[in-house]
Amino acid sequence: MPVTRRHLAALLDVSGERVLVDAQGHLPTLDDEWPAHPALVAAVGDPGAVLAAPPVREPDGTVLDVLAWSGGPTGDGTRWLPVAEVEAPATLAARVAELRTGVVPDDGREPWFVAGWIDEVDAWVERALEGLGRVRSGPRELVKVWSLSAVVRYPVGDGTDVWFKATGAAFRAEPTLTAAIATIDPVTVPGVLALDASRAWMLLEAFPESEDDPTAQQVADVAAAHARLQLASLAHLPALVAAGAPDRGLAPTVAGLRRVVADGVERPTMTDEQRRAAADAEPWWADRVAELHGLGLPLTLVHGDLHLGNVTWRDAVPLLFDWTDACLAHPFLDARHLASSVGHHLGETVAVVVRGAYLDVWRQAYPDVDLDRAWDLAEVGDRVFTLVSYEGIYRAQPAWARWELAGISVELLDRLVSLRPA
Repeated sequence: MPVTRRHLAALLDVSGERVLVDAQGHLPTLDDEWPAHPALVAAVGDPGAVLAAPPVREPDGTVLDVLAWSGGPTGDGTRWLPVAEVEAPATLAARVAELRTGVVPDDGREPWFVAGWIDEVDAWVERALEGLGRVRSGPRELVKVWSLSAVVRYPVGDGTDVWFKATGAAFRAEPTLTAAIATIDPVTVPGVLALDASRAWMLLEAFPESEDDPTAQQVADVAAAHARLQLASLAHLPALVAAGAPDRGLAPTVAGLRRVVADGVERPTMTDEQRRAAADAEPWWADRVAELHGLGLPLTLVHGDLHLGNVTWRDAVPLLFDWTDACLAHPFLDARHLASSVGHHLGETVAVVVRGAYLDVWRQAYPDVDLDRAWDLAEVGDRVFTLVSYEGIYRAQPAWARWELAGISVELLDRLVSLRPA
């Protein structure tokens, strides 16, 4: 179940002397697990506001989101008060000091939490558009900003949008990898219009948003298209490695699994019983992963987080995006992850359709491999892969930001324990 958190939206003026409050003199609030940036700015009524610092989770679970005023209008019924007169978490004082002095602590925060970053992005996007013979035609919209990435939508003169994305420490290769993958299959993968590898920035062509209720045929088309992309990637593996695709094959996976069980970031939050159960099950998990890799299928391009939220359709053709976790790994991990997402959202009957469409493509290419056994083993393989992925994310984040994804590794370990026969 999604976690509901209470978010306080503190909009500071340019001097840092005042903060916006509602009619009752309180900071505007909203309840959400992780509100998108448009929801935050709607809470204060300033569509041009940007985050001025990383969100902070207070000891009581409340999240403080500090925004910098754009100078434009604010919400009806709101007013400005001196910061000292407003009831707010103590953390707000530190954020005010940062805004007033311009001194940003070296705490591992990503650049998009520093004043002036969005202005650099605006200039870069406008230069890129100029080189493409296009122009920005309206105000930008920050779509999502958190410790892992920042996504901004820009309208352009031909009536469409382009998407800017910056990625954090865990995913620095995403722009170059996305561009490399698009050369393999420009129909199934969004085109990269411009990139800055040194800053992990990219500009993507516009594509439709994901559909809430795709049909069984649509998800079957996704499974088949991805299988074909994976097979096509076999001729491009050196280029993918050069673009930054990590090796997530057998040896790195087993090593990563052992690291999580023995010394994972979330291990201190587990009970003694959970730690014992994970340690007891680890050899069985490793054996399943080893058997999967021993069946005779090659490592291919793997999306790494293939679920319905990262899939859309353009002119009725599947489009796969958000290649942050792209790597070289066992191909069936993606298909099992997709089937799990489909089963959760659309039901197990449609998940079976994913299995059939995906295996049909692979049977033509590898008729002598026991693909049914590979599919069964990939259930554990996918969850082990995801567990190792989250450990990498945790370790790339500053410790103060880990609350955003807290509990996921423990939940994955518990699920893996439940898969082991009694």
